[in-house]
Amino acid sequence: MEFQKVNLQNHSITTTQILVAYFLVRKVIEEIFKSNVHENRNIEECADPTLTPKDIITLNQVESSKFSYIIGWVLFKLLKRDHLMNSHPKFPIMRTLLGALCTEKVEYVVETKSQTTNVIPGPEFVRFMYYLESLVIELFKKHNELGPNILRYVKNSLLSNSPLNQIFITILKSSTINNIELENEEFGFIYERCISIYMKSRQKTWRDVNNYIPEKGAASLRENLKTMRSDHSTTENKRPSLMKKANLPTKGRARNQLIL
Repeated sequence: MEFQKVNLQNHSITTTQILVAYFLVRKVIEEIFKSNVHENRNIEECADPTLTPKDIITLNQVESSKFSYIIGWVLFKLLKRDHLMNSHPKFPIMRTLLGALCTEKVEYVVETKSQTTNVIPGPEFVRFMYYLESLVIELFKKHNELGPNILRYVKNSLLSNSPLNQIFITILKSSTINNIELENEEFGFIYERCISIYMKSRQKTWRDVNNYIPEKGAASLRENLKTMRSDHSTTENKRPSLMKKANLPTKGRARNQLIL
């Protein structure tokens, strides 16, 4: 853009100079994209498709309750709110398989005259998610080496992890009803959506590794909800009134106004 401005102001610039500027810009663009591709390739090569967690995590009662909420949210998204899942030609079959791994509890709120659906995950899917979270914590040990690229590394590693993928497919197949089956590609699609949705939850435990996982706005879902409610209540408490005390007329001021 700067070169174009100079060109408009000074018409003595030759065609050769214009070509030189063009090739310089082109070279810069090629170098930028080449470095990104090289960086992505390095991250993919770092992924270990056979990695297994050394230990399965254990959570206290409070954290376990929060984690169960996240697991239910993942299933809820897969069953009802993920547009990629909903638009798949075999979504009805996928919904049947996933629905067998959980139960739905509908609660009616009288005050708001609305209803909420809570998805309660079954024990098989809960065990899978504990294995998944244990593997994520294992993968985060490379945060010093990869820095801000750690999230992309974790996601790529999960998507290519053969043991984790096999556990997921085994769980889905065990819930098969009336011989309903899917192709391997379709099982892989559900697996990819499950991993992608879970990576958006940004668990609190992930932030222990460093400041690469932003806390506000990308915390776990329950923490997000608390933050949102807190910000809302704070805004309401700080909302200024229409009439300030200084603007209210005193007795003397009111008497003068009546005389006027």
